Amino acid sequence: MSLHPNTHRAYSSHLNSYLTFCDLHHLPVAPTPDTLSFFVVFMSHHIQPRSVENYLSGIVSQLEPHFPEVREARDSNLVRRTLRGSLRRFSRPVVRRQPLSRADLLHAIQSCPRPFSFDDLSWLAMLLCGFFGLLRLGELVWPDSSHLREYCQLSPRSSVRFDHSSFTFSVPRRKSDDRFEGHSIRITRSCLADDPYSIFSQYLAFRDVLYPLHPYLLSPRFHLWQGSRR
Repeated sequence: MSLHPNTHRAYSSHLNSYLTFCDLHHLPVAPTPDTLSFFVVFMSHHIQPRSVENYLSGIVSQLEPHFPEVREARDSNLVRRTLRGSLRRFSRPVVRRQPLSRADLLHAIQSCPRPFSFDDLSWLAMLLCGFFGLLRLGELVWPDSSHLREYCQLSPRSSVRFDHSSFTFSVPRRKSDDRFEGHSIRITRSCLADDPYSIFSQYLAFRDVLYPLHPYLLSPRFHLWQGSRR
């Protein structure tokens, strides 16, 4: 099965970590239960043990064409028990960022000078649509790496629809879209100060004046939905 370029890049990074580990400890690259078990313990001293399991998935994916027995070694009792022990021995509490609240949205809107500039409207539209549309970060940003950019993932301008109480636009591809049919995102109007309908309609009007022939919902200057990850 073909991997997404972003997944392939992550898996390649995981494999490089494994190869560096083998070189550092003078171990053969051929994946055995012992080698993978040592790798789990080594990595658990540097990163969260729960992430080491993701590393093993990447290593298996990258090495399986060359070492067909890698999956059997990964599923061995030794590796499973080493992972379980590392989780108990080295795990640290998960630190999560505070979720956005509607007070944060209101603060962002009030912090922008009036009248809104196009960049401010782009940012606010992205923020409010992401919040009220329950969009993932990957559906709101445009990758910095050019080889990871896929125009088939961009929302077309022609997909936008307004009615008196809401607006909709399409997201052609989502991580949860197992049928590859895309999703239609509907965001309802609000009578409060953080109304996404008002901000989005202002952004769209501004965008259509500046870039009337641009086919995507994002603007060429500031990528709405696909703004820089930085």
